[in-house]
Amino acid sequence: MRMIDKPDETDVVRALLDALLTELENGLRGSDGMGRHRAGIVLSGGKTSGLLFDTWVREYASRTPWEHLHFFWADERCVPPTHADSNYGQAAARLFSHVPVPPGHIHRIRGEADPRAEAVRYGSLVSRWFPLRNGVPVFDILLLGIGTDGHTASVFPEHAARIFRETAPYAVSVHPQTGQRRITVTGRPLLAARHTWFLVTGDEKRDILHRIQTDGNASGLPAVRVLSRSFDGRLFASSGR
Repeated sequence: MRMIDKPDETDVVRALLDALLTELENGLRGSDGMGRHRAGIVLSGGKTSGLLFDTWVREYASRTPWEHLHFFWADERCVPPTHADSNYGQAAARLFSHVPVPPGHIHRIRGEADPRAEAVRYGSLVSRWFPLRNGVPVFDILLLGIGTDGHTASVFPEHAARIFRETAPYAVSVHPQTGQRRITVTGRPLLAARHTWFLVTGDEKRDILHRIQTDGNASGLPAVRVLSRSFDGRLFASSGR
């Protein structure tokens, strides 16, 4: 694990975006059959993602090769795209509506659909789009957050064992407190990505950041399990320390 710690949350977002654009400049993956290279970026939701999108639009839009990027999601709440809880809805309002991403490059999880059927459909989609390693889709850049309980995507500690045992790329999850159903990426794709970067900001995340850094028993938390076992696991954090 590599940790990039900045005192200011905007500075840590800038550090992630600088790393992302450098990675894209160093070599986009594959070809679309017309000599144009492409890369798939997997997004998450939450307050920190909103800060990421705002900074991306304000400071990095002109440097980003939007025509070569495709966007996917690590997880989605089972709500319509117009709902305030929709991860896609947040990205559409705060990122895609301000930048020239081709509409066909946005591959959302249909939160309004039947959850189990949609998990199957979306897993099939990512398996066709990304290269496979031992049958597992290998994401190019996977952007994740960490909850105050150590969850990531919608892999909560209460259900992590089941989600990590799943053989399908996506599965249905349930928020342990609210009961809200979600569709989430599962363990094998989480661990197979080429670049797995966590962005963590906000005063409410300081305790979990401290636990990740100092508590040996934190290794069982979903976020720590992914971060510690990823090929290129990086933690971009504003710990305020």
